[in-house]
Parts: sequence; C-alpha cells; structure tokens
Amino acid sequence: EDGDELDVLMVTDQPLTTGIYTKARVLGVMKFVDSDEVDDKVICVPADDRNNGDKYQTLEDLPKQLIKQIEFHFNHYKDLKKPGTTVVKSFEGVESAKEVIKAAIQRWNDAE
Repeated sequence: EDGDELDVLMVTDQPLTTGIYTKARVLGVMKFVDSDEVDDKVICVPADDRNNGDKYQTLEDLPKQLIKQIEFHFNHYKDLKKPGTTVVKSFEGVESAKEVIKAAIQRWNDAE
C-alpha cells in the first residue's frame, strides 16, 4: 500500500541476490508500518527447502529467536535517521499473507 512492490523476506541459509525470481512457500506476513504507511512483509522459505528438511510450513515453525530478531531489526533500522517511524504491528499466518498478496496483485492490476 506504500506504492512500492510487495516486500518478501526469504528465510534461507543460502545467499540470494536481490531481485531474483524463485518459487517460495509462504509462511505468513509481518504487518508493518513505515512512516505512517502500510508496508507489510510476506515471510517465506524456498519452495524446495530440502536443506532444512522442508520443516518450515508456518511462522510457528521458525525459531522464536529469528522472529524476535526480525521484529527488532524492522522496529529499529531507521532509528539513526528517522527514529520512531517504523512499527511492527504483528506477525500473522498464511491466510493473512495470502490476503496481502491478493490485495497487492489487485493494486498492480488497477494501476495498469
């Protein structure tokens, strides 16, 4: 809703290049506000997550410490330039993530 493309956080132990295309398994969504604009982040893993035994199916499967680190990062990454402008509202499951994705697709289609 911030006018940018939908953001995706790909959880993987392999390095990825920014802007690549790959199949992903959606785990959930981080509901996020940046400078008073909705800027949700879809959280996923590679669709073929064999390095982790395909054990990540939902956000609850991710290590709790990783979720805390993601939340801390996004709550504070702009503190030096614009303190207090980013807020992680919540982490929600696959169904909520699908709604965020559908809404982003609709905005894209409406913009054409």
